[in-house]
Amino acid sequence: MFRYLLCISVIVYLASTARSHSIVSKRKYTADMCDQMPENRIFRCAGGETVCVTKSRQCDGIIDCNDGSDEMDCDAEHEADCKSSFIEKKILDYIQCESDNMCLDKCRRCDGVCDCLDKSDEADCEGYVNTRKCQVPARSRHV
Repeated sequence: MFRYLLCISVIVYLASTARSHSIVSKRKYTADMCDQMPENRIFRCAGGETVCVTKSRQCDGIIDCNDGSDEMDCDAEHEADCKSSFIEKKILDYIQCESDNMCLDKCRRCDGVCDCLDKSDEADCEGYVNTRKCQVPARSRHV
C-alpha cells in the first residue's frame, strides 16, 4: 500500500514540476516545434501539456506525456506488442497491466515505478518480494 501511495504522490509531484519548470524529455517536442511539424506526423499530449511526440511514439508502450495520453486507447497495439515481445518468444517472466493489455518484464512489478497507466504494476505490493532485478532501466515514469 505504501509503494502505491508513493507512486501516486510522486506522479502528481512530477506532473506539477514538469508544468512549472517546462521539463521536456528527449522524446518530446516543445510547443514551438510542434507548431512547425505536420499535424499528421505528431500526437499532441493532453492534460494541458503544450508538447507533442511523433506518431511513432504513440502507442509504443512507453509513456512520454506526463498524463500518459500517448498510451491511452492503445489496447490493440499493446496486445500485439505483448504477443510479439513475450508470448511468441516464450518468455514467461512478464506481467500484464490490468486495463490496457500492456506487458512488462516481471522485474517491473513493485519496483516503485508506475509503468502501467492504471498503476496495477505497483498495486498490492505489501509483502511482495521481487527477486528479479531489471537489467535495463525503467521505460516509464520514475517515482
